[in-house]
Amino acid sequence: GGTTADQVEVEFNAGTYTIRNMRQGAEWNIGTADAVSLDDISGTDADAIGLVKPEDGGHRFVVAQTKSPTTGNTDWLTAGIWAFVPADGNALTSYEFGAFADGGDLFEQDNLQALTGEASYDGRAFGVYYSISSDGESDAGPFGGAVGLVADFGDTGELGTISGSVTDIATPEGPVVGVELALVGASIGSANGGFFTGDTRMTRGGRTYEGRWGGQFFDNGAAGSAPGSVAGTFGAGIQQGNQAGALVGAFVAER
Repeated sequence: GGTTADQVEVEFNAGTYTIRNMRQGAEWNIGTADAVSLDDISGTDADAIGLVKPEDGGHRFVVAQTKSPTTGNTDWLTAGIWAFVPADGNALTSYEFGAFADGGDLFEQDNLQALTGEASYDGRAFGVYYSISSDGESDAGPFGGAVGLVADFGDTGELGTISGSVTDIATPEGPVVGVELALVGASIGSANGGFFTGDTRMTRGGRTYEGRWGGQFFDNGAAGSAPGSVAGTFGAGIQQGNQAGALVGAFVAER
């Protein structure tokens, strides 16, 4: 657990992934994105790469997607999930997972002050989940969905807010009907490229999951235009008696 200083550079060329450079971590290898069925659940044309590293007591996995720019969008967006899977599959308390997202063209903070009105963003989200029922049965795996966001930049001089939801949630077994994750309105920040954080909320099976989400704007277009894209992470969980559940994921969306 904890923070890793490992740095791994992967190149995708002519359908082949190659590790170009590794710092700190010398044991990373290219695995397979099929292990988490990304092609089935993410619904994007993004390239996916899987990395795996043996560690004491298990393996650490990283799966990342890179979304190439669309016409008029200069930014590359990357989102991913990571997990530590213990060698003992029954050691539920030893599982760890998280998410990350980033882009190559962070929106200029000074340009946010002049923006007004609204901008909508649509894209994809994916992540991992787990649940433990009252009788001790556990379930875990990947999921995908659609993300929709609306940024309200307010009047001149205001930074505004952003909100949205993750919908059309599905696992490799099929759609999760009637469930969506609310990304509750968050204030756009006054530093770090307008970084924002807010609350999340989801209801499933009569139980309410709560957590946090956050992200940043990317893609500097023409002067005075809204950011071309946004990326971030989200999570939600619940603990009621001996029942527990959580999900964590990342999203990328374009205007």
